[in-house]
Order: sequence, then structure tokens, then C-alpha cells
Amino acid sequence: MILVVPRVLSREELTTVRAGLEGARFGNGHETAGAQAREQKHVLQLERAGDGQREVGELIVRALLRHPMLQAAALPKSLRHPTLNRYEPGMYYGPHLDVPIMRGSLAMRADVSVTVFLSEPSDYTGGELLIAADQTPVAIKAAAGDAHHLVNRGSRDVVYLEIGDRTEGEEVVYPDDDLLLTIGPDGKYRSTRKDGTPFT
Repeated sequence: MILVVPRVLSREELTTVRAGLEGARFGNGHETAGAQAREQKHVLQLERAGDGQREVGELIVRALLRHPMLQAAALPKSLRHPTLNRYEPGMYYGPHLDVPIMRGSLAMRADVSVTVFLSEPSDYTGGELLIAADQTPVAIKAAAGDAHHLVNRGSRDVVYLEIGDRTEGEEVVYPDDDLLLTIGPDGKYRSTRKDGTPFT
């Protein structure tokens, strides 16, 4: 299940997070990736040392835990401290599978993943989060403060469905994303930009 969760962070919280990240030290994200993802991870990652990083992470976790849509979708008992990535021009995190068990002071299952967007889509070109859904990549570029929530507990394909009943001709539009989903006569979703152009 893929779900766009609106307004996880308020405008005030976004301002606090951004201020907390100003001047923060980011290192090579390649070093923290699992063996299979290491060659795909070309991003900067906030270093875990320092109170500023801890405070920003705790603010994000509190916001996620209080959000009613995330509570209803995932029923989280706890959340792992977030990993904060920064992408500069030319950086990317290529195709990969997240590891099912995250290691640290306490090992936990990671079959639920959340990405919180800290920048407005108009602030950068490219950078969409691509999810392979039913062999068709779905591009997500949510508004600052919104989140993307993904659960995949099986080997079946993930189908991006937020609303609707999957009937032929149905269209699903996402207000914060340049994304239109339509279902074809074969019962499969087709994802395009709102103007009908394909994602490349």
C-alpha cells in the first residue's frame, strides 16, 4: 500500500526543522547503506552526532506519531529515528530494496517506510521518489511537510491506490502531486502527469 499523508509537519515545524539543518554536517550516505543498496545510494546523509540532529529527528517522529492518517494506516508502536538525506545536483538513490531488519541499538522490522518531504516541489527539478508499482514506476513529489507511506508485507506487486474502487475508466488525482492514475480495460493502473504526459 502506498499512501500520501498530507501536512505531517506544520509550517512552524518545517521552519524549525530547516533551521535545525542549517549548517548541519552531512556525510556520504553510501557508508550507511546495506550491501545491496550501497552501489545505488549517491546522497548526503545527516551525521548522527550532535543535539541538533537529535532534536530535528525527535520533532519529525512526534509529528508522525500524532498524525491520524498514519496512525490509522500503520498503527505504529514506535518509530526508528529518521535518516535525513540531502540531494545536491546530480545525486540520486537508484533502484534498491530496503532491508527488512534495521540494525542499531535495537533491531526492528522495517516493513513500513515513510518519507517526509522538506522542500517544495517547485524548489527543485527532478528528484521524484519512484516506486515500482505493477511494473510501472509511480513518481511522487509531495509538498513540503507531506509524507509518503509505503507498506509491502508480501511478494506481490504494490499498486498505488489512495482512493477509488479500481473500476475501468476510474481516474485518481492527487492534489499535491503532478500525478494522474487511470485504470485500463486490463484492470491495470497507468500513471501519467496530470496533463497526460508519461514519466520518463
